[in-house]
Amino acid sequence: MTSSVVAIAAAAAIALIVAPAAPAALREGSSYDGAVQPEGTSQRWRTDAAVRQAMDGLHAAIDANVTQGADGGIAEERLADLGGTLAARTTQLIACCTTPDVSGRHLHMILVEIADGAELMRKGRPVAAQRLGLLRVVQALNLYGDLFDHPGWQRLDEPREVSLR
Repeated sequence: MTSSVVAIAAAAAIALIVAPAAPAALREGSSYDGAVQPEGTSQRWRTDAAVRQAMDGLHAAIDANVTQGADGGIAEERLADLGGTLAARTTQLIACCTTPDVSGRHLHMILVEIADGAELMRKGRPVAAQRLGLLRVVQALNLYGDLFDHPGWQRLDEPREVSLR
């Protein structure tokens, strides 16, 4: 529990520092403004175009750098670099996607989980800890696809072993 609180506080602090560097699409009036999902239904929440574009970018970064089911020989430097890329993009999203409604809180929770996993990818030792960080990111992205209506979203595989291309 304490590590989660520290991670959330760190993500919030970083978000305050990086917020001015957020992409124009997220800065200029298209911040996430919540979504509609009737309570007690299984419908997924809608997102706006800026959030979908940013989440597609996170998905593409994983997809472009990770092959599933290989021998598990992952270079620590490559995982750390990918973690840094994911952390920067996620921090920008956290800074821009703040709404008090249920969908906003769920999106924020997913983004913090991605940021946590990315930080583990960057700083985790041994490499098994970095792999765990990557798995956390993949699982959070898959949860996003389960909860939010994002046309064309594809689940990522959650293998036990992953290898960078």
